[in-house]
Amino acid sequence: MKQIYRKYFITIVFLSLFISSCQLLSINKINLNKYDGIYSVSFICGENCIATSIVNIKDGKIEEKIQNIYKQIFKVSGFVLSDGKLKLSISSTTKKNVKAYGSISIDGILEGTYSIDETRNCKFSGFLITKNPNEKITKYDGIYEIDFKRNGKLMARTKVKIKNGAFHTFIITKNKNIFKVNGKISYKGKILLNTIFSMNNGLTASGLISDEGSIKGRYYISDGINGHFSGKLIR
Repeated sequence: MKQIYRKYFITIVFLSLFISSCQLLSINKINLNKYDGIYSVSFICGENCIATSIVNIKDGKIEEKIQNIYKQIFKVSGFVLSDGKLKLSISSTTKKNVKAYGSISIDGILEGTYSIDETRNCKFSGFLITKNPNEKITKYDGIYEIDFKRNGKLMARTKVKIKNGAFHTFIITKNKNIFKVNGKISYKGKILLNTIFSMNNGLTASGLISDEGSIKGRYYISDGINGHFSGKLIR
């Protein structure tokens, strides 16, 4: 009788552990997948836009190679925790010590900082390009006119149509430079726009858009040029 009871007890314990493990795996899987998607990310050191890149997060894991404007390659690996914090390991062809810290918000805004040999402090920011095509932010939709200025001078003026919280456009400067940009608006009105796969001619910008339709922010170009942008809803 004791042996039968013992067998039943062991079986029940085993099943309980098995079910708990499955539930834990299921929960972890949900947490890991929560931030999955394809992101556009820009890297800025000082006043220079050093690189822009596409980063793919799958099952909460990151494995990417990023090339900057100096043709240096950085190998980035890591994962996203359930609260959105990033755990990253970075190696490079320069053999310099690179440390990075960051996080992803629930609405797809990626931000953080990184240091090189603990002497150069830099930052990165980006946004989710695609994850769920049914998830749309329409609050800020409309057509906007935006001015890009540097030292008080107008460098470019463009009209942007925001639809479902995203936009794709070209910015042509007075110096005839052309930037193809993608942009995204967060739930809280944060606006981010980046060039995609740009090495020598990168541009990144971040700012805010108000409920009334006014836009303001700052932009950086890969050669160290930077300035401000502002705009408003025109229809």
